[in-house]
Amino acid sequence: MSIPDSITDLETKLLSTKSDVARVPLLLALSRKLANRDDRRAFSLAEEAYHLQIRRNRQTPEALSTLAQALNLMSLCLYRLSDYHTSLQRAEDALAFAAEANNEMQLAEAQMNLGRAMWSFGSYETSLNAYGEALLLFHRNGNADGTAQAFNNIGTVYRSQGNYDDAIAAYEKCLNIWELMNEEIGVAQVLNNLGNIYNETGKYNDALDVYHRSLDLFKKHGDLVSEAGLMHNIGNIYAHLGDYAKALEYYEAELQLSRKHHLAQGESFALDGIGQIYFKMGDYSTARSFFEQGLTLAEHMGDKVSIAESLINIASAHQILGELDNAKLTFERSLHLFREVGHQFGEGLALHGLGSTYRHLGDPKSAHHFLNESLTLRQKLGDKRGVCEDYLEIGKFYQAFPNFRPLAD
Repeated sequence: MSIPDSITDLETKLLSTKSDVARVPLLLALSRKLANRDDRRAFSLAEEAYHLQIRRNRQTPEALSTLAQALNLMSLCLYRLSDYHTSLQRAEDALAFAAEANNEMQLAEAQMNLGRAMWSFGSYETSLNAYGEALLLFHRNGNADGTAQAFNNIGTVYRSQGNYDDAIAAYEKCLNIWELMNEEIGVAQVLNNLGNIYNETGKYNDALDVYHRSLDLFKKHGDLVSEAGLMHNIGNIYAHLGDYAKALEYYEAELQLSRKHHLAQGESFALDGIGQIYFKMGDYSTARSFFEQGLTLAEHMGDKVSIAESLINIASAHQILGELDNAKLTFERSLHLFREVGHQFGEGLALHGLGSTYRHLGDPKSAHHFLNESLTLRQKLGDKRGVCEDYLEIGKFYQAFPNFRPLAD
């Protein structure tokens, strides 16, 4: 049976196909097409394909490979929906089926999904090991696109560790492969990642250059989700440069594009960006209004990470407006959500915010406790920027409480 290429043709074919055997490949093909556009629907399609295949109760290598493929798609969608724990479980299930089927491509995809989940938990060495396994499998089977993607993800882990030289080296290997393949969407992705490094290292002109190159490629291929993301990143650069009018221009363009095409995640990011600009300009009430709009949207999407991030922003506005009890409660809600999904970078942000809030509340014992929790976690994660923030806040703590001496537990 031939598999249509377009989403519309796949939808039409599925409506007219009643046989379970024929529906499974169509469901998986449509799931792949919708992934990163509508991850909830993509997940549901892959899950339906999985259950149809299970119902057939076949143990052939082909059937096991199909199960692994469905589980890998489910894992990827769950990761993008910030359900990292379940994403990890599906990746481990996919790994088992792929190993039983001796399907190295699905083994590689499962290792990629494992790497993503472990990266989100801050388990960077485990993530690197998984991506390294995937890289070997892709390379051995002549899968250039998979090899490039593995290098791309390895670069992102190194970037999270603050190991920028190794990150750039991995990204450049990825870039070389995708350029040779004339894979322009891939080139755009890795240019965006290089721009993130230039942004984080203060090379703002270099960041703007590669971000604009990436944006042009995404526009050329009609990738609206990534186009919105690049507008956000460019807005971030202008915010760092203190050009708030230019930053707002890009965030508002992102907001307009996202609302026009019903891109909820892009709309959420844009509202956050606009709020951050008003926060930097000292208009904290307006900033909070935008953060609260972002929270409402995140709650509608059911994205726990976005909800927690919005709560961090709202809590920060509460704190600077002197609404300290509200700040404390909001940071606590954020901490609970970040811990629930295993998002350790976010957990560090919430712990830091609580420590700072308790300092303002005049509670040295609680402030010291949360700041030390944050520092310990961020040191473990290799979050250099976060560690610097913690040390600065600890300095303010001892200025406020010069005679404080922590008691042994």
